[in-house]
Amino acid sequence: MVMGNLTRLQEAKLVHLANITVEGFELALRACCVRIKKVKMVSELRLLLSSEILEILHAKGCIIRWD
Repeated sequence: MVMGNLTRLQEAKLVHLANITVEGFELALRACCVRIKKVKMVSELRLLLSSEILEILHAKGCIIRWD
């Protein structure tokens, strides 16, 4: 996925992805945090993602669903 396309993303399901590092998830979330409204992620990421990115998403009004 091209990073430029992520800036237009409003909803994402990040649950059935393989071979993605935590840094890759964070980079993708940072790229789309301007407009994203809903994101669904595996619950294991809750402990691995930085608190900073989670705070940014919450501050932007993003709803995070842990699956």
